[in-house]
Amino acid sequence: MSDAAKAPDTQIGQLHADRDIERLALAAADALQRLVAERHAFRSHAGAQERELMRLRATDEELRRQITLIRESYMRLGTEFATQLQHIDEAIRKAIQAPKGPAELRSPLAEHQRRPDS
Repeated sequence: MSDAAKAPDTQIGQLHADRDIERLALAAADALQRLVAERHAFRSHAGAQERELMRLRATDEELRRQITLIRESYMRLGTEFATQLQHIDEAIRKAIQAPKGPAELRSPLAEHQRRPDS
């Protein structure tokens, strides 16, 4: 082949190479744009997750505070029950230990039922 015949083939080859380079550059630019968009989406998602985590931590702290208050209330209630049971036990003990005479053996209810005006 002559140099004149090779020149169009070289020019065509050069055009194909230039088009390939141009396509590669466009594909690289497109890939970079997708990466930037994905990074932005990930940052937005991470920000949303951080806000959700902060909300959940605040909720957790509030629930812990309420559970502590409930526990304290039940502890006070239990203490009050124990005190009342001690008073009842003491009253029963005194009633058992007190000497009983014939008048004391009658219950107030029995007295009430015996009255003719009732």
